[in-house]
Amino acid sequence: MNASPWIISARFDSTFMLAPAILVGLLAGLLGESLQTNTDLPEWLWLVLVVGIDAGHVYSTLFRTYLDKQTLNNQATLLTLTPLLTWLCGCLLYSINSLLFWRVLAYLAVFHFIRQQYGFMMLYSRHERHLPKRYRLLDKVTIYAATLCPLLIWHSEGRSFNWFIEDDFWLITAPHLSLITKWLYGGILMVYGLKEIRLGLRNRRLNLPRNLLIIGTALSWYVGIVLYDDDLIFTATNVIAHGIPY
Repeated sequence: MNASPWIISARFDSTFMLAPAILVGLLAGLLGESLQTNTDLPEWLWLVLVVGIDAGHVYSTLFRTYLDKQTLNNQATLLTLTPLLTWLCGCLLYSINSLLFWRVLAYLAVFHFIRQQYGFMMLYSRHERHLPKRYRLLDKVTIYAATLCPLLIWHSEGRSFNWFIEDDFWLITAPHLSLITKWLYGGILMVYGLKEIRLGLRNRRLNLPRNLLIIGTALSWYVGIVLYDDDLIFTATNVIAHGIPY
């Protein structure tokens, strides 16, 4: 297959879509001991990471929706009802219980983060429909494992940081589940690696952006959630790896 796997170009994708997760994951992994603060995120850094990057990437969607005349005309009903119904549902949840509101919001955010990585992986795999179905299924399992396994470890071990507010995740005390998850995760990554080696030997080429995406996702999520229990490291790896590519 001669079709390029890159979405825009090798230089653009590498700089803005793939490098953020890899670089922040490597930096946090190598300098984690010195970066740990064991305190809440400083206000100025919170403004840079959460308001500047995380909130900024949300508002950037306005350029593809409400500020795009053609999209607004074609999706007028959807774009009108979605924020209205979302606001009403949020008000209802908060009126029932404020923690319930934040928990639902946290898990919706988690879903959004996970599906973004899956979406990028599928875009980089769009020219690989000729590959065996089991290979394509393994790619999907691997990208989901790279996000869900660290989250499952978080749920079973607990962390000193949180997604939005304290206790927004349902935590379970299950150290054996955490251990099983780590072994399962390692096994999935090993099988994926062997599959890529086999493909490389057979085809004399690899899908570089797909592999870089999976490496970056696995690196940033594991370092930010599992390797270190620190608010600064989690927020940096979480926000930079997600917000800049989006």
